[in-house]
Amino acid sequence: MRNFIRCSNKSTTLMPKIKFLSLICLTASFCFLLYYIYSTNFNDELQILRTQFELKNQQILILKNEMAVL
Repeated sequence: MRNFIRCSNKSTTLMPKIKFLSLICLTASFCFLLYYIYSTNFNDELQILRTQFELKNQQILILKNEMAVL
């Protein structure tokens, strides 16, 4: 009978640890999801800025060529 009580005590002390570990895993998954969403949006914004920068450079080169012709 004592062995059975010891086992049940172990399972009751193990349960909070399992809940705590599952909470940590859930939090880590949520943080990773937020990081993934943020990084993809950030990469899209960087690509837009690069495109705008390249267009500005092309406009500057066109203006320089026009001024050289004049």
